[in-house]
Amino acid sequence: MQWARFLWSYVSYRKDLLAGLLACSAVMAAAELTVPWLIKQVIDAVLGDEPSVGMNAWLLLALGVLGALYVAHVLLLRIDALMILHSSYELRRRLLHHVHAQALSFFDRHRSGELTHRLTSDTKLFETSVAKLFRDIPSEILVVVGVTVLMFVLHAELAAVVVVFMLAAAALTGYLGQPLPSLRKSAQRVSARLAARFQETLAGVRTVQGFNNEAHELSRLDEENRGVLKLELKEGKVYALMEPLGDMVELVGLVLVVWYGGRLILADEITAGTLVAFIAYMEILARPLGHVEAYVRSIQTSRAVGERLQDLLADREKLPTGGRFASDAAPSIALESVYFRYPGAERDILNEVSFAVQAGEVVAVAGRNGAGKSTLMDLLLRFQDPSAGRIVATGADLREWDLDAWRRSVGVMPQEIFLFQSSIYENVTYGRPDAAPEEVDEAVRASGLERILRRFPDGLRTEVGERGAQLSGGERQSIALARLFLRRPKLLILDEPTSQLDGEALQLVRAALRPLMAGCTTFIVTHNLDTIQLADRVLFMEGGRLAGDGAHEALHAQEPHYRALWEEAGLSAVKGAAGVSQAL
Repeated sequence: MQWARFLWSYVSYRKDLLAGLLACSAVMAAAELTVPWLIKQVIDAVLGDEPSVGMNAWLLLALGVLGALYVAHVLLLRIDALMILHSSYELRRRLLHHVHAQALSFFDRHRSGELTHRLTSDTKLFETSVAKLFRDIPSEILVVVGVTVLMFVLHAELAAVVVVFMLAAAALTGYLGQPLPSLRKSAQRVSARLAARFQETLAGVRTVQGFNNEAHELSRLDEENRGVLKLELKEGKVYALMEPLGDMVELVGLVLVVWYGGRLILADEITAGTLVAFIAYMEILARPLGHVEAYVRSIQTSRAVGERLQDLLADREKLPTGGRFASDAAPSIALESVYFRYPGAERDILNEVSFAVQAGEVVAVAGRNGAGKSTLMDLLLRFQDPSAGRIVATGADLREWDLDAWRRSVGVMPQEIFLFQSSIYENVTYGRPDAAPEEVDEAVRASGLERILRRFPDGLRTEVGERGAQLSGGERQSIALARLFLRRPKLLILDEPTSQLDGEALQLVRAALRPLMAGCTTFIVTHNLDTIQLADRVLFMEGGRLAGDGAHEALHAQEPHYRALWEEAGLSAVKGAAGVSQAL
């Protein structure tokens, strides 16, 4: 039933086209059913078993019926294409909106390659299967029903022989095709894993080649590829049994009709025209019977793929949203006994964290890797909600704020800058695509990006390559800063904003940060001593707890673990500099 509902939601997107398709199917079925009846009339008239008919009038009528069949068929194919293409557009739109509306935990459970496979390969396979079904099956069903009725009108006993034979053939076909749904669904699932693993190797190609691990990755890919082969070979065995059945049904049915019909003619129970009509109707029935294997394959494929797509649409991981909207002022932030644990994890990442930050205050967050700094920033961005406790923004629980409005008031620069494969201009304006040109120019100047653009002949129109691969780390960071200047956030989160910079670029960015932070409540995650001087105070995280809160100098003097953190950072910097000097 789940698949049937999903199929109906797909094809009913354009009910007008669906109605037109069914109307064309009815016209085609009526035309096909009329032709054998006309043949019966003319044969019996010629043999003297029926009143004579005008041959010219008969020819015109027959040609008219065939013309109607041709026109209806053309219209059906055209309407079927329009209906399926519009329905596929709507399905892709639903899937894209659904995926992008999910919280980050949804993407932790789904690999990007698998999602891509479902949105591309699965939707295309579903479209192809459903197109075949709705192009052929409605008219075929009408033909089968119409032929059965007309055969019983012509001769009930002969018709009964044909119907019993058809039912037996259909039962055998259904029995043989029972394994197909699970086989097709499993094959699609393994294909999705293959696509996900292949995409992972492409994303990490530098690591793969750096460790000379191509053979290992190819063996893992081949394992998934063999899984696809094994399942599709099982499908092939089933289809090998089913496909010859259609040919055999047609031949055996024809032999039965001729044998039994000949006996009825000898007994003067039917006319020769009636037997010819029966044979013609059997030929018409042979087509849907011969296509049973293809129809079963399309039904099972669409069912398996449709269930996978329905499962994806039913998998929701959305954060609740309130009705409170952000104001134009910088927010105050307070954490009240906040705990956080990822689903399935055995320990808390954050443990009873409490602090308060005034509106417009600049706070640094320091700590070793795994201390909970990134998780804390994710909670402030509301990528996740606390497992216990609450975050209060300007006097209200963050869960009471409108999620979209809150995110629009926040500006974030992660440590790993992500740039889209487009121009520098499009990446700078990503947060505000409708920004005026003079606003973009102002953001470029304020961020120091103007100095970098002098090196590029195309300026802001320079293409950055995939993930910004054609730019250095410092250049990517300057673009991210310009993006923030243009966005004008009220809550600013900077994760290692100077980690990729040195020399003059470091000084320029550090100078640009002060006007950027003006009027913002700012959190700076950093291990850089010069950058931490920009903050009014420091939150020191250790083991998921808040281990210190105060000015840098005070914490350095009073907290041995905090002092050790900076001594280690200084030692690492000295070793790094020594290594560079030695290499030179």
